[in-house]
Amino acid sequence: MGLLDVMSAPSFGRYRVIAPVAKGGMAEVFAGEIVGEAGFSRPVAIKSIRPEFVGEPEFVTMFLDEARLAANVQSPHVVHTFDLGRTDEGVPFMVMELVLGATVSQLLRACQPAPLPLPFAVEILRQALFGLEDAHAARSPRGEPLRLVHRDVAPKNILVGIDGRTRIMDFGVAHAVERLTRTSTGQLKGTIRYLSPEQADLQPLDQRSDIFAMGIVAFEMLTGTHLFDGHAMLDVYRQVMSQPIPDVRDYQPGIPAPLAEAVAMALARDREERWQRASDFSRALETIAVPRPRDADLRSFVRANLPQSMRDLRARLIEHAGGTLEPQSIEIDVDDSVGSDEEPTHVEVAPPKPDREQPTEPIVAGRGERGRRAGRGGERGVVTCDTTPTTSPTWTPSEKPASRGARAREKPFRGRTSLRQALLWLALALALGALGYGLAKAGIFDAWRGSASTLSAPVDLARIEGVRADVVLGRDAMCARTSCCSRRSRRFGTMNEAAPPAAHRGGDRAVARDASSASG
Repeated sequence: MGLLDVMSAPSFGRYRVIAPVAKGGMAEVFAGEIVGEAGFSRPVAIKSIRPEFVGEPEFVTMFLDEARLAANVQSPHVVHTFDLGRTDEGVPFMVMELVLGATVSQLLRACQPAPLPLPFAVEILRQALFGLEDAHAARSPRGEPLRLVHRDVAPKNILVGIDGRTRIMDFGVAHAVERLTRTSTGQLKGTIRYLSPEQADLQPLDQRSDIFAMGIVAFEMLTGTHLFDGHAMLDVYRQVMSQPIPDVRDYQPGIPAPLAEAVAMALARDREERWQRASDFSRALETIAVPRPRDADLRSFVRANLPQSMRDLRARLIEHAGGTLEPQSIEIDVDDSVGSDEEPTHVEVAPPKPDREQPTEPIVAGRGERGRRAGRGGERGVVTCDTTPTTSPTWTPSEKPASRGARAREKPFRGRTSLRQALLWLALALALGALGYGLAKAGIFDAWRGSASTLSAPVDLARIEGVRADVVLGRDAMCARTSCCSRRSRRFGTMNEAAPPAAHRGGDRAVARDASSASG
């Protein structure tokens, strides 16, 4: 579809319109930006109800319901809605994230007549089930379960971003307990080709209806063929209600049997025989022996299959940013409804994670074919529908991966060595502490402090000289008095004279005093 005139776009307050994206039966979508202080800006998608429906209370209430429900779903695999408002003319609008990518229906058309590469199809399906499970588990701001049913799970409402992340979008016909509008009796909501039997039969719905619809999407991604494809709406309705469900291996014999069985279980007409939760379906996919693609290959696959209208719009956005906008910062989903009377509501954004494994070349406006090649994912290593993607190491269900302890034994962890050293030092410190405590209890430290204080006392040299003189005089007197010497020998017996005890030295001083008094 051609671009709309930007000048005719309404004003959305602090959100500035950059370019129109799509125009559906009830709403129109613009690419814009939120403008703040100090040059702050962020790309956004703005969806507003068409002016001619502003006077229709039912359409306005449906639009507001969609915004409120989407805002309550917090998931990396659901397009985020973060604002709701009205223009000065009273036209309601919602603001969503803007993500660069392609819908599953666009990827299927790019790969026709072949199906999506098997590893990509399984990975996209697995991530879409994550988003569906998060939507089913959504709660109101008061914490009450919303019991949300999307009711329009279809390839056009599953977006795969160039960041390699799959997102669920468009809650325009979703059912929830807090929705203000109710489907009238006999009124059918959703895309006819992706209805569950109970939805086509206008029965009360629960979350298992979305699982059947996701099974139809899985069938198309794996086979490249519509499961229900009548020429008229009535023919499709009859097929949904009664046509036998074929096996995906009838179209693609190389599909593993466990994967075919998982899809067949999602397509059980009796809802009691289906997967009861989206998380059950996704866990079953994780046990199937299908190699998981590298993130870089999935990103390259999406870039290579972006629709031309998206590339043209992206170039316009880059031109608006002065040719400096980085390629991962923008994304828009253009209307790609196929035989559906549902209006397009797909626009998204969110800055994807940096591509570390395969950095992309910045796209600069005005570089002609080089920029267009880059916009198509023309960098080296592009993965197309005919390319077998490089896959990460996988194992079959019978080959369990090594436990964390086994991997640690194969490759020691450096942090664990540091912990062991710390424990050794702690044990040594405790041992030293225990030794010190034992010595203190034994009084070793008190004895040591006493000897140290004796050694450190000040020395009186004069007194030492006086004692030495007394000893010399005493010995001279003992030599002169033989009887005193013999008495001394009997007193001390066999004591070692070279090192007499303190009592012996005291005897010498006593003899010296006797000698001095005699001489006096």
